[in-house]
Amino acid sequence: MAEKHYVDKDVQSMLLPLNLMQTIALYPKYSIWNNVITPNSAISNVLSLCATMAATIVHIYEVFELCYDADVVFKYIVSSIQYFASFFDIFLTCIGFNFYYFICIFHSKNNVSFVLKFQKVHRFLTDSKRKRFIFWNWITMASLIIFDVAVLIYIHVKLHFPLYNLFCCLMSISFDVSMNYALRLMKLLSDKIEVWNMEAQNLRLLHHSNSDMHCQNMFKAYVQILECYNLFKCSFQQIVCITDVFFCIF
Repeated sequence: MAEKHYVDKDVQSMLLPLNLMQTIALYPKYSIWNNVITPNSAISNVLSLCATMAATIVHIYEVFELCYDADVVFKYIVSSIQYFASFFDIFLTCIGFNFYYFICIFHSKNNVSFVLKFQKVHRFLTDSKRKRFIFWNWITMASLIIFDVAVLIYIHVKLHFPLYNLFCCLMSISFDVSMNYALRLMKLLSDKIEVWNMEAQNLRLLHHSNSDMHCQNMFKAYVQILECYNLFKCSFQQIVCITDVFFCIF
């Protein structure tokens, strides 16, 4: 029987808004149920696959529109560069969705390891910024979703874009959510580095009999923070590259 990895309520509350938005976007990083964290289940992977296939199929339909719709062809015929750029745009976006899907599957265990490593650091290096971090997690994620959805709907209604185009754009919000997730995790780790530095500066104030053990714990926390950074890099560097390409396209 596989070992169960429990996550403290404190850590769960810090990560809840981040993982909730990832789940809503149909690309969760992991699953927490009854305080136990696990990699994405088969059902979760199937749902993500369905979302990826839906986005890919709609983009393929958009290709047929470009090829066979007379109005669309006439619209772009005056600019062959724009016409072929549209194909290139669709092609790269499809690759991005599929690549993102495989990243979420293959790096789910890394995401679980990150949470467990961070939990060990958090237990030792507690700080007063936790509530502020949770608050800004909710604010940034909610603002991102509301702003993106509102702007996309307004543009598509105003310019009378087809419904399938709106669907593609709404699916693309998952890239924004993932980038914000990455930024908030970086903020989380940078806060812990600040706490570690403050603790290191206070080492000279400790009594000699307690300093050896505390130094060992400090070194262990430092190693765990570095491991968190390495896990973060492994899980997110490809996603950041995809998102950069995606923004360059649009």
